[in-house]
Amino acid sequence: SPLDNPDNAGQSIAVTGNTFCEPTNLDVLLGRGGLTNNHAGNIRYREEVEKVKPMYFSCRTKNEKKEVSELLVAYVQDYGGRFLEKDPNTKRWILASPKAARKKASQALRETKWKQSREKKDEKPG
Repeated sequence: SPLDNPDNAGQSIAVTGNTFCEPTNLDVLLGRGGLTNNHAGNIRYREEVEKVKPMYFSCRTKNEKKEVSELLVAYVQDYGGRFLEKDPNTKRWILASPKAARKKASQALRETKWKQSREKKDEKPG
């Protein structure tokens, strides 16, 4: 696993000048809104996120949570996905930095569905 060998983590993201990428169905598109939400790679990614969430929420330290988010990034890369973001100047997709990919993973893992967290609040005795 990528955690056993930290040197491998993020290996498929080399620092590229600004290499333009054609998104595939495995890629995770960074950014907000319908385009990214409905992209096949993001849909698969959200499914993977749900599988890892129990591990994330059982973490006791910030460092453990960071490791889980790095594991998620490495897993996406293992199945051939890349984390892509829009170049603000050219409006074309480029490889996101390893840090941006990890932030995206952490953000997704932290997210709870609004309805679920609302129901939990309602269950607390008044």
